[in-house]
Amino acid sequence: MPSRRTFILLLLIAACLLPQVGFSQVGRIAVLPLEDLSQGANGLNLAITRQVRESMASKGFSMMDHEEVISFMVKNRVRWLGHLSSQYIRRLHDECGVGYLLLGSVNQRREKRPFALGLTLQLIRTGDAQIIWASSAELCGADEIGLLGLSDPQGMAEMEAMVVDKALLTIPENLHHGRPLDIRDRIESVFMEPEILKPGDMVHCRIKLGASPASLFDTSVSIFVDERIVEALYYKGENSFVASWPAAFKNQRYPVSIAISRPGTGDQEVLVGSYLVDGQVPAVALHLKGQELNGIIVLQKKVTIMAVMKNPEPIRRWLMTVRDENGVEIMADDGQDGLPPRFSWWGQAQNGALVVDGFYTIDLTVWDRAGNSASAEQAIRVIRQEPKMELAMKEQENSLALNLEYDGEIPLAYWRLEIQNQDGDIISESSGTEDTASLMLPLATIGDQNISYRLYAQDMLGNRLRRDVVALVPVEEKEKEGDAGFFAETGGEEMALREIWTEDF
Repeated sequence: MPSRRTFILLLLIAACLLPQVGFSQVGRIAVLPLEDLSQGANGLNLAITRQVRESMASKGFSMMDHEEVISFMVKNRVRWLGHLSSQYIRRLHDECGVGYLLLGSVNQRREKRPFALGLTLQLIRTGDAQIIWASSAELCGADEIGLLGLSDPQGMAEMEAMVVDKALLTIPENLHHGRPLDIRDRIESVFMEPEILKPGDMVHCRIKLGASPASLFDTSVSIFVDERIVEALYYKGENSFVASWPAAFKNQRYPVSIAISRPGTGDQEVLVGSYLVDGQVPAVALHLKGQELNGIIVLQKKVTIMAVMKNPEPIRRWLMTVRDENGVEIMADDGQDGLPPRFSWWGQAQNGALVVDGFYTIDLTVWDRAGNSASAEQAIRVIRQEPKMELAMKEQENSLALNLEYDGEIPLAYWRLEIQNQDGDIISESSGTEDTASLMLPLATIGDQNISYRLYAQDMLGNRLRRDVVALVPVEEKEKEGDAGFFAETGGEEMALREIWTEDF
């Protein structure tokens, strides 16, 4: 029988001959779902992600199954697209046997003719979290397609395939594995804020290494961003390295890497995240829908206000105000995370009371995710006065001449005049839309009775007039009183009824 030493030797030889598991597929590439900046925060584009996977597979690359990628993201609670911290990159290498990670962003997308699409890709080596390749491509059916001599794409799917092929044109055919990170330099956590900021604003980064304070005494951490090197300071109480620096002035996404140095070891550079510099002011405009008078929208029960973003982007905050002619704010409303497609103002102040007639200014201010702000304003006029319409009566031969005259600023919508005898019977009824009208009422129709009239009118804004005048006395009775003229108003009541609006902002 073989000795125990010989038996152990045979086991070691057999182990060497067994196929390796876990790292046998270290050359695989994991493609994370591509973020779609054209859809706003947390937007993703699975269609272009699939195009990238299929194109890379056709080039002979070994791909990690899409289901495995999604399972990894769910297990590790990866919520943000477009970048991945080094600790998750190492997990892809150590736990999934993945050699490379492909990240990407769709930074421009137009689905109407002319089609337009922009794509940015990064290939990261998981062994040392190094970016080994990056590419960007964009095409527009209006200009670049023609310059390249390409045929006009017939749909968005064809445009996506063209842009993906262009972006992957320079990807290396032969990929080499890098050395894994030293276990002593494993990063426990990285906190960097803000993720989106204006040019020149401060970026703050806190890095915590998975090592005891004693072992970090002679360790230094350098941060590499936009061709700058920022030294991080060690805070023993927090066991963290902290650094701050001003963002660059060019609008783009900046990857951030760190290098960890210790005596006797080489620097180990690790990609820890990225941030977006956005200094472009939002382009916003206001459009008011309603009745127009002399080039200004006039309140007609309510006014509909539509905000239009010329270059659509996510909005973090908005503020809508209404100011009177003296610039005093009488109404305000605001909101977070997204701009409503339309607003309505019903002509009331903050306390719910109807505002007085006059000129007002509606102002909208928006702030994007980086804090850039822009404003737009439109003037509006409020007119709620009743239509100014008068009725004049004069005897002409055997008739009573009735003259209606309108003296209002707002165009007249319609009017109606009813004349009744003393029994309440209508003896004459007329209506129209003209500003003036002349009517003739035969005296024989009136006889020696007292008559009354009722006048209705409404302008184009909905303001209404109703006037009731009773006991118009014939001439014989008036002459006894010593008055001149054919008819006189001896008594009665005049009413001006305005329509009551239900108002809210």
